[in-house]
Amino acid sequence: MGLQRECFRNGRLNQGAALFMSFLLLGFWWPSFGETHLDTLRRNFANLRLGQFLHFGMNTFSNDNGTDLTNQDPAIYNPTSINPAQWVSAAKAGGIKFMVLVCKHHDGFALWDTKVTNPGATYNPYCCMNSRVPAAARKDVVKLFVQACKDSGIVPGLYYSVQDRTYGGQLYINTSDVLNASGVTNARVSRAALNFVFTQIKELLTNYGDIPFFVDDGWAWSLGHTIVPYQEFQDSLRKFGPNTLFSEHEGLFYPWHEDVIYYENSKGVWPPADQKYASWLSNKMGGAWFWLPTDAGKSPIAVSSFISTYLDRCDPVWCNVAPNLPPNRDGLIQDSYVAWLKQLGQSWTPPASRAQLPTQGPHMDWVITAVNATATSNTSNAHFVMDGVSDGGFADHYEQYMWSSSGALPQSATVDLGAAYYNIEMCSYLPKQIARQDTGGFDSSAVITGYRIYYSLDNTTFTPVTLSSGYTGTWTGDNTLKYALFTPVHARYMRLEATAVRSGSVATISELDFGGYTLKPTLTGAKIERADVPATPGHAIFRSSIITTINGRNG
Repeated sequence: MGLQRECFRNGRLNQGAALFMSFLLLGFWWPSFGETHLDTLRRNFANLRLGQFLHFGMNTFSNDNGTDLTNQDPAIYNPTSINPAQWVSAAKAGGIKFMVLVCKHHDGFALWDTKVTNPGATYNPYCCMNSRVPAAARKDVVKLFVQACKDSGIVPGLYYSVQDRTYGGQLYINTSDVLNASGVTNARVSRAALNFVFTQIKELLTNYGDIPFFVDDGWAWSLGHTIVPYQEFQDSLRKFGPNTLFSEHEGLFYPWHEDVIYYENSKGVWPPADQKYASWLSNKMGGAWFWLPTDAGKSPIAVSSFISTYLDRCDPVWCNVAPNLPPNRDGLIQDSYVAWLKQLGQSWTPPASRAQLPTQGPHMDWVITAVNATATSNTSNAHFVMDGVSDGGFADHYEQYMWSSSGALPQSATVDLGAAYYNIEMCSYLPKQIARQDTGGFDSSAVITGYRIYYSLDNTTFTPVTLSSGYTGTWTGDNTLKYALFTPVHARYMRLEATAVRSGSVATISELDFGGYTLKPTLTGAKIERADVPATPGHAIFRSSIITTINGRNG
């Protein structure tokens, strides 16, 4: 999307870049994309309407669909008749317009010819091309899948889990391990582990041509976007996947660090009735996300019920539906699923009367991952404003990791970006996310409704930013993701000051980000590593601290 932004730099069309992008897109898989702005990419994604999720891998052969067994013998993986072209053919008969393949789940087994060594695996490379995999099954599944989609005019999507339980240790840290009061302090992910993650992502984004849709899991709700720096991923995505839309299992109802929202319906989550974001929803149509022997010969719910339950509810609010119909142990979509898809294709046509996706709000295209945070009160839990954990409101997210002020307003939180950056022009504020929006709303009492933003190079002298037109220093008193745009500044330290809240005297911040919208922030000097920040009371980074825990409603 870096090239996308070049086409509309500072709101003006760069004709050369636009022509190049139009050539790329019109010659590739997205249907009739004439423009290249992010809003247009989202709108065209929303117009795909119907997709298919495919969970396939080691779990298909181990009957393990809950714990993702680690370090299994690659010889277990044996899809002797694997044929992604058959998957795509069945999908096309069902009216499917995009497909998302799980390339690596939390167990760590890769479905492509990865060249990266997994230190937790007995046999490397820990993937479908390992020499212990039977010869008939030793195929680069991602390559075959992407090519089959391209040949059939279906948009390919790739799913990747940052959490890797075979790698273990630093890539299998749960939120509670990082943040609980008596657990891990100053948690870190080593450069070797980060290189493992980002190299695998680069392989997926560069080895198979343009990948229009990339989905991530095991990150925002698990490791968090700080110890595995989202900024580094985002830079890689812009560089290696300039035409790629990003979606993540964030557990939020708003596009925080993603372009497209994902609703995991197996957790009881539905898009709200007033949902207006580019989004997609999936649920398992069999006994689990991966195929089980007990699924053999069985059909999903009746097509008529699927239409009334899923499509009639989601399609009007621009939420694509992608039933999970995974391949079996032969590497094929079983006959009962093929027949179901054919019936679906004959039974449902996307209503032509639906309006186009509304213009989306501002999106922080370049997030700067902070290295530290302080506050004017409750400093010991100030780091929760930059922990990078999404604190979702979905059914299985009950704990809220956030900073809460004490004392009279105004109160503020300040983040250290690790170095001075030019072109900082945007702030995003995620309020506390409590209860499930689709079943009764959120507690919005401590949401910041009045604010001021300051910047500094030395953490001593702070200057107020100049807000852009349309931004008045006030936000609505609900739990939605908040933004503020301002004249670009040169700073290392950014501060959000709460001057008013919806009710009471406590201000809360779940996540606080600064970065670029139309401009990419540029670094001046070297950015310090988080490990280099002194672990003093004034520089508490993932130190033991009190967690603000609020129970959500399990509706």
